[in-house]
Amino acid sequence: MIGSLVVKINETYQWLDQYSDPRTKSLPLIENPFTVLWVVSGYFIGIWCLLKFMENQKPFKLNKIMVFYNLSLALLNLKIFITAIKYSYILNYNFVCEPYRVSYHPMELILIDNNWLYYISKIVEFCDTMFFILRKKNTQLSFLHVYHHSSVFVLSWVVMKWTPSGSVISALKLNSFVHIVMYSYYGLAAVGPHMAKYLTWKKHLTKIQIIQFLIAFYIAASNMLNGCQYPIGLKICALFYAVSYLILFGNFYWKSYLKGAKKQILKEA
Repeated sequence: MIGSLVVKINETYQWLDQYSDPRTKSLPLIENPFTVLWVVSGYFIGIWCLLKFMENQKPFKLNKIMVFYNLSLALLNLKIFITAIKYSYILNYNFVCEPYRVSYHPMELILIDNNWLYYISKIVEFCDTMFFILRKKNTQLSFLHVYHHSSVFVLSWVVMKWTPSGSVISALKLNSFVHIVMYSYYGLAAVGPHMAKYLTWKKHLTKIQIIQFLIAFYIAASNMLNGCQYPIGLKICALFYAVSYLILFGNFYWKSYLKGAKKQILKEA
């Protein structure tokens, strides 16, 4: 039974593979689907191993490393954002519906390479989780956090494999911009407690993320309803992915900022 299931999965993948984008076949960590399996498995195993290791350890002080790490990712996302903005503008990309096409125009290839860099950055961002564990900030190791890091890597691979250009560039612009703000905030926060008076806008990070997914939902829904020439599977995936994030981030914002504030108002009344 297991053998027949494996055969069926392989046949399905081979069928899907014929529709993959020929421009990304030679890029590292794209062609082989087992790459995704091993990387995500390594992420989950790494979480488990570090949690076990830290059970009887004191929290590590990683401020200097985290300043460098977070500000480096902020700069990397700035580079990704600027490249996406520049070349999509020159190519006259439509923000809501840019049909998928296989073009070997030099600027299209630059956008694809930029998309690949974004994909690789998702692997680097697994370190967010490891830093939480090493610092014993396990309360931040939520389902939302782990789901976000693991699923966005898988989705980035799917995009690079099948549709590395077109409307997906809009999602890349949105997410890289959010990450510029987010990693800048965490980089400054890691400098030390004296920075706290300048960083009173943490809850607005979640607002920005929610706005990002509202825009992503609008783009995905528009592509579905208006018949944008983009693979139907990716349209459906983008739509449900945006909805899942709106639910999770909305729930996080409610619990973290609204529920507590409501209780405080009732207590004072």
